[in-house]
Amino acid sequence: MARQRRKKTDNAVWAAIAGSLLLSVFKGWVGYTADATSLMADAVHTASLALAGLTIWVQARVDASPSPAPRKARRKAMAAASAIAAALLLVVGVELAVASLRIVQGGVGHAPAWYAAPVLVLTLAAGVLLTAWRLRNADGRRDTGSHWGLRSHLSSALVAFVGTAGALLGQWFQEPVFYYLDPLAGFLISLLIARLAYRLLTEFRSLPSDEALDEEDREDLIRAAQRVRGVISVDDLSWRENGPYFVVDIRISVNPRITVLEGHAIAKSVQHQLMKRFSHLSDVHVFVIPYDGGYPYKRELEEDQEHQPTLLH
Repeated sequence: MARQRRKKTDNAVWAAIAGSLLLSVFKGWVGYTADATSLMADAVHTASLALAGLTIWVQARVDASPSPAPRKARRKAMAAASAIAAALLLVVGVELAVASLRIVQGGVGHAPAWYAAPVLVLTLAAGVLLTAWRLRNADGRRDTGSHWGLRSHLSSALVAFVGTAGALLGQWFQEPVFYYLDPLAGFLISLLIARLAYRLLTEFRSLPSDEALDEEDREDLIRAAQRVRGVISVDDLSWRENGPYFVVDIRISVNPRITVLEGHAIAKSVQHQLMKRFSHLSDVHVFVIPYDGGYPYKRELEEDQEHQPTLLH
């Protein structure tokens, strides 16, 4: 059931991303032929939303994957990828802002073609329907970017529509000053793209560099150690960072009746098990102590000690 739900979510996300890219290409082509700066800016914004949505989806999948790598390391890797995507969006936003301001500085002598406005309305409706379908079919826990992506899409489309419609009204009423609404709308949309980049950075900022494991990571490591033959319990587990890798300190309890050599062999097995399964570990320090949990080991130990000679006998 969970696998089917995950597959349904993945299909919805991929369909929404593909649809957003198609809308972006269509709006960009119409904006270019209609000489509508705001429509081309909205096309760039739609493509940016697709990139942000893809980054969020990949992060959610990596974070929920059963990979043996520590969750903290996986999140740091995705934070770096998100930073790269955000930097790319920021560059696009700055370039779009500069281009819009240059158009304003050079003067605007005409309005966009009339068909730019109805295309904006149609693509706005298509984008809303696409996002609504994605929200209805996706698992919210794995698709966290749809809600704020929808708000950003609506804001960009409305700004583009106001800019294009305002310029067309200026042409209708022969008021050339309204022509500037189109490139100014493009400038405002560039700010929305920069805001999208900032949102992406804050959404996946790097985790603090501390020595504590996430609870799920601790459980994975403890379960792996407890599978080793001879380990009765894991009493303590901590880690510390060592560059891109991690060093784990683990304290295990073993049968107090075994020899020191046997305890050393169990410790080596635990170290080998964790190093083999968790690729982000550079070293594992295993501390072995005798188990003192009462029945059955404590009773057996006391019975053996009763039959052993002491200094008083």
